[in-house]
Amino acid sequence: TNEVELRAQLESGIETVDTFPVTVAAPRNPLVAAFSYLPETPAVGDAVVFRNTSTGPYTSQTWHFGDGSTSTDAVVTKHFAAAGRYRIVLTISDGERIATFTRDIVIASPPPFRSVLPVAASTSGLGGSVWETELVLYNGGSESSTVHITLLPAAGGELRSAELTIAPRATLAFGNALEELFKVPAGAGALLVEAQSARSTPALRVISRTFTRADGGTVNQLVPDEPPSFAEGFRFITGIPNIGAFRTNLGFVNLDGTARSVQLTLLDE
Repeated sequence: TNEVELRAQLESGIETVDTFPVTVAAPRNPLVAAFSYLPETPAVGDAVVFRNTSTGPYTSQTWHFGDGSTSTDAVVTKHFAAAGRYRIVLTISDGERIATFTRDIVIASPPPFRSVLPVAASTSGLGGSVWETELVLYNGGSESSTVHITLLPAAGGELRSAELTIAPRATLAFGNALEELFKVPAGAGALLVEAQSARSTPALRVISRTFTRADGGTVNQLVPDEPPSFAEGFRFITGIPNIGAFRTNLGFVNLDGTARSVQLTLLDE
């Protein structure tokens, strides 16, 4: 509080002096709204942590997350149910003034399922045998998945693809995968299986066997699926006999356009 003196001179020449107090309020710090979030590239299902980093003498905060949900907490952990762009709005207030900070974030789709079946055939073999590949897909998740299957043909073949949907807890089976999925009555190669779901990575299980029919049933080899990272590092392949009527076939699949080197080491008994 300060005293102000006011002097006035009348027309008669008389001078008057008055004093009165004046209170000047101290300047108020500005309100600056801001927030941060982690992870920087969130995906569906991730725990996204929003943190109020505003400055100024604010007494309340309100969040709007672009999907209809709100919060008044300083730190909020949020799970987004669907991929897309969301406009996040944080408003702070000191009871009289307000400040707002707005930022768009992108929630990515969950990582896809990817797997490779290195052997797939619908072809003739030695001794008049005819080999076919049986393919079974099982969705162990709680939501439907869109599955893309690509035939990676042997040298000189034509790249083909098929798309299908598999319901949760459901199984799809193909007795002759190449003919039923790709209309290929004769051919060989590998199968790339990719699947996507809306809210999570598909819990897909892929099983195949390549077999030939015989008088007493079928003679077959179970072909396990491998993740596409198979080419990174090394693998041990066990149980590869070469005795009498039994032999072991190895198949390699290159998923990119760069030539790769493969080193094989036989660990004999």
